[in-house]
Amino acid sequence: LAGALKVNKSLQKISLKLNHIGNDGAAILAAALKVNNTLKTIDLMWNIIGDDGAGELAGALKVNHNLEMIDLGNNYIRSDGAEKLAEALKVNKRLQYLRIWRNSSGTTGAEKFAEALKVNQSLHVLYLKGNSIGAYGAEKIAEALKVNQCLKEIDLSENNIGNDGIRRIAEALEVNNFLTMINLGKNNIGPNGTSKLAEALKKHPSLERIYLNSNYISTGGSQKLAEALKFNRVLKLIDLSSNIIRDYGAERLAAALKVNQRLESIYFGCNSIRAYGARMLADALKVNRFLKTIDLRCNNIGDIGAGELAQALKVNQSLQVVLLMNNDISDDGATELAAALKAGHSLQKIKSIFQDFVLTSNHIRGDHAEMLIGRMRQSIQKIDLACNHVSIDGALKLAEAICFNHRAGFGIEKRQEIDLRYNKIDHNGRKKVENFLKMFNATEDCQIKIL
Repeated sequence: LAGALKVNKSLQKISLKLNHIGNDGAAILAAALKVNNTLKTIDLMWNIIGDDGAGELAGALKVNHNLEMIDLGNNYIRSDGAEKLAEALKVNKRLQYLRIWRNSSGTTGAEKFAEALKVNQSLHVLYLKGNSIGAYGAEKIAEALKVNQCLKEIDLSENNIGNDGIRRIAEALEVNNFLTMINLGKNNIGPNGTSKLAEALKKHPSLERIYLNSNYISTGGSQKLAEALKFNRVLKLIDLSSNIIRDYGAERLAAALKVNQRLESIYFGCNSIRAYGARMLADALKVNRFLKTIDLRCNNIGDIGAGELAQALKVNQSLQVVLLMNNDISDDGATELAAALKAGHSLQKIKSIFQDFVLTSNHIRGDHAEMLIGRMRQSIQKIDLACNHVSIDGALKLAEAICFNHRAGFGIEKRQEIDLRYNKIDHNGRKKVENFLKMFNATEDCQIKIL
């Protein structure tokens, strides 16, 4: 393969992940990269490449003038290998994406990459996820971010940065005007770190996406972030999943959503939000005209919370994705949500509002399918009811209701999926549903299938 790469004049992208090429294989590929003039992307994830192999690849990066992206994720590259790659970044003027996630390069590796970032003028994306850089490594990266004017995205998740490290990052964000994405998930930043970060977010001119999942952010931290969202005019996505926001934090963030005019996606999954928090968010959705995605997976909003969201969906004109999996929603809540999807809008607008109906891992039986599906008057492409309590009778009723909608001309997509995996449907029951849909598809020129 390396021999072919030395003479090939057309290949631009190659993926060699999960091939156990090791240090020897990396050295052979590095020799090819020194002479190859066409390859732009190489994926070497999961290949047991260690420091020696990384050193060989670093040598190739010093002379290769065409490669734009290299992914070395989940290998065995420690501080020595990271140092060699960092040295290559100081002279390489072409590489734009370097992914070296989960390699345990440690604080020394982070320090060396930080030194490279101070002089490198080409790198746009750096993924250092899961490298045990700690607070000291975060401090060094922060120093580099204060002077680097090229980097657009940086992933520092799973690095145990803590309060001290996040404080340094926040200080860097106050002067850095170029980053568009930062991932700080799973870093134990806590309330103090969240407060510092929130202050930086208030006025950052370029940051569009920030990931803060799994950081022990409580109601107090969410209040600080909510205040930042009221001032921020750039951020498009914020991930707050797997924290401890609860209803009070959801209420504060809902107040921010009423005035924020830029945010398009917000993730609240696994935050112990109940019906009250869902109601506060629903009130915000009634007036917010910009949010496209809201994730409330793995909370406990129940039928009451689902009903509140249903009322918001009747008037909201921007939402495209609402994720409600694992929320203790039964047939009653699902029926209210389905009813909301019929809203009095033109078919063209409705199609752009809601494409997937996702209620995985709740308590839906499907016995009232004529209400659950029969009320939909729009182009739902996928109905996801996996991991519920749908029986064979419920599944047949769902299929019949969908087919009725097709015949009635209610705008249901001709290509449609019903996900009923992990329900109370045995093999014979599944065959009954499949045969029913097969006959309908043949007569109505549709492609409705069960997953």
